[in-house]
Amino acid sequence: MKRFIAFALFLTYPAWAKTATCGIATGFPPYQFQKEGKATGLDAKIFDIISAKSKAYSFDLFQNTWTNVLASLRFSIIDCIVGIEITAEREKFLTFTKPYYSRDSVLITLESNAKVNKIEDLSQKIVGSDFHSPLEGQLKNQKGLAIRWVRVPEKSAGFMKLVQGSFDGLLLPKAVALYLSRQHQVPIKVLGSIDSVPVAVAVRKQQHKLLKVIQDILEQESETIAKIVKKYKG
Repeated sequence: MKRFIAFALFLTYPAWAKTATCGIATGFPPYQFQKEGKATGLDAKIFDIISAKSKAYSFDLFQNTWTNVLASLRFSIIDCIVGIEITAEREKFLTFTKPYYSRDSVLITLESNAKVNKIEDLSQKIVGSDFHSPLEGQLKNQKGLAIRWVRVPEKSAGFMKLVQGSFDGLLLPKAVALYLSRQHQVPIKVLGSIDSVPVAVAVRKQQHKLLKVIQDILEQESETIAKIVKKYKG
């Protein structure tokens, strides 16, 4: 049996194939999360396609909080991230494939929060966000608005802080906000938004070969990917 397994692996990946590790987040439904201990979501499906179709690389998956995934790529612990928003700040240290879908980002609070009904009501209040959010960048440039930004390791944890009253607002993709609102049966209201933030696969600078391999697969499997995106985004 061991000989058969070894031979099967040899047929799947050539002897010269390299190993690459891609990261996705945990508490980021419906894009990246866990179900019954297994990685699932839109971007997990995209990783499966990349892994199955690659001949030049054998791909491993690293799933952790978003903060740890991003740090792991920056410090060369992993080789790529699947399902990361393209921003000007991230382009300083990462290289991206062409986008394969986009996300709308929203700033939310609880429907029951009578004290916060517009963005200006969040001045001097605590709002959860992650690193390099385009909407956060816009709000930081808004004159007279002094929001107290707090980093969250993952969106599901940030949503619970909003529910518990530790946050007055939370910045996250619209689909994630709606998913968590339904999951926890907690009504929310949207205070602000930014549309169509592009999403891609990212590698570190100078990883030209890995980038090309992934980009080629995304292009070859574009029809399948479009169906997956439609399924998860509706």
